[in-house]
Amino acid sequence: MQVPQFNTYYPSIGDMNRDQKRFYRRFSSAVEAGEYVDVEDQISYVFCYAYQEIDQKNPQKSLRSLSRLANLYKDHPKLPSYLNGWAADCAILINELDLALQLLPEPQLGATWGLTANTQLSLKYALNIPPAPREMIAVVGPKVTKYGRENLEDIEQYLGVLLKKMRSRSSDLISDWIRDYQVHSTAFDPFNGVPCNHRPHPKFTVYHFSNRDEFRDYVVDLIRQAENALRVDKGLPRIGEGWISETHLYYQLKDAFSEHQVLQHARPSWLGRQHLDVFFPELSVAVEFQGEQHDRPIEFFGGQKAFEENQRRDKRKRAACKRNGVALFEVRKGYDIDQLILNIRASGL
Repeated sequence: MQVPQFNTYYPSIGDMNRDQKRFYRRFSSAVEAGEYVDVEDQISYVFCYAYQEIDQKNPQKSLRSLSRLANLYKDHPKLPSYLNGWAADCAILINELDLALQLLPEPQLGATWGLTANTQLSLKYALNIPPAPREMIAVVGPKVTKYGRENLEDIEQYLGVLLKKMRSRSSDLISDWIRDYQVHSTAFDPFNGVPCNHRPHPKFTVYHFSNRDEFRDYVVDLIRQAENALRVDKGLPRIGEGWISETHLYYQLKDAFSEHQVLQHARPSWLGRQHLDVFFPELSVAVEFQGEQHDRPIEFFGGQKAFEENQRRDKRKRAACKRNGVALFEVRKGYDIDQLILNIRASGL
């Protein structure tokens, strides 16, 4: 089925010519039958259908239609976040708050998702569910250093540890934040970005955390604490305290092997989501600086459970290096740089 070009903002049937309308009728019939139609890059057809199916007076029917459409286009890079977000709005309108929380798209690390984070935190407040690190980061975006941007997933984990410690002192963090930071609230306004007449829904309250500067500053400080915890674990200085340990090791090795390529925080494809502190691709040699958390449980970093997870990650990294013919050297505080250089030369040259 040839797809007539159709790309416009806030598309409607009234914007279509005869060929576009003919295709849209086929597209609509197929979607209603649960059949996927490849619209190529012409996603305005999908948005037009979604807009037509959104009806605040019948949110149950709209929820079914949007969920079906989101499932058909679940592999598209953009559509699911819009469709599931509007489906979540429908779930809120029928007071299915647990379902709404499941449907809301997960904020992407590395971007600011203030509206989504506000809705997630408001739903969790209503359901008495504790906050997660991902939505906290989404309130302000990745307010971290260059090192932090390169290790956002690790910072997310450390922020989770910090939130867990805070929950041991307070049974309802979100309620505390609303009170302490005087977070403004309004009736829920559904279907953001949809060109339709919709009204605020007074039966659900949204708290606008991302609009409160004092709360944003608080979140930035939490993220900073998480990055500092990661840095300590990796043998790095805290933010603003200068570069030592891992970075010092990198420059020592870079100077000693100036004739070779030396990479910091390398992510070879065979290592998946992990990285190597220092990597010599030409020599097939890697060096890891191991903080204390790799050798013993430390309560701040999650105690025994986090230590065991570190052990599993280290084991996976060692196995991946071995499978790919990479000699892995692990060093700790007080390492002998001269001996390390000799070992690397003996291994890789």
